[in-house]
Amino acid sequence: MDISVSYTPGYGYARYLPGFDKPMICFGDEFAEFVKERATQNFANKHETVLSPNAPATYNPMDSFDRRELTKDEFAKLTAELAAKYDPANMTQEEYDSLLDDLVEEGILCKNELGPLGYHGWIIVGSLAEGGTGLSGGTLSVDTATLHNNPFYQRYGLAFSLSDTDGNALAYAKLMALLTPTSGLTAGWLTFAEKRQSSFEALAGVLEAMQK
Repeated sequence: MDISVSYTPGYGYARYLPGFDKPMICFGDEFAEFVKERATQNFANKHETVLSPNAPATYNPMDSFDRRELTKDEFAKLTAELAAKYDPANMTQEEYDSLLDDLVEEGILCKNELGPLGYHGWIIVGSLAEGGTGLSGGTLSVDTATLHNNPFYQRYGLAFSLSDTDGNALAYAKLMALLTPTSGLTAGWLTFAEKRQSSFEALAGVLEAMQK
């Protein structure tokens, strides 16, 4: 699968999958500054809203996290409680953020995973992952047979944000989990991509159980 790269002065670099006009990932020091400025402006626009203490800081792809292992009964109880609060197929960004907060409290996710999962609209990219030095990137693969047999792909195509699936958090998580890193030009990028996929897989597992 060929992935194209574009550069926009003041915005940075963007990688695109064939046939899509939305970037799969943006990176570079200019984009890092753009994200920081946008986050600051968003906060200013919502100055009466108190952000959760889980708001992500600089992402360190080398941090380790032992995901909490639940028994079958514990998992069923948790997902039933979450299903009473949220609809996996229809969430606002605020509801999605609240769900992620709940999963951090339960030990299913860690705070460091929230940025890559789209918490508060954040986009965690290479330059943030390596403290502003930037990542050279790598290769992601998607099995085409899996794609074309996937009902979420048939409905939404590839999705890179919650808004791309019209608030369907399960579809978003499932589609993002399909992006498998196959190589990286830096160890940081490859680790970031692998951990992001693991995060979406864990989230998708919870959302899927909530919908049953």
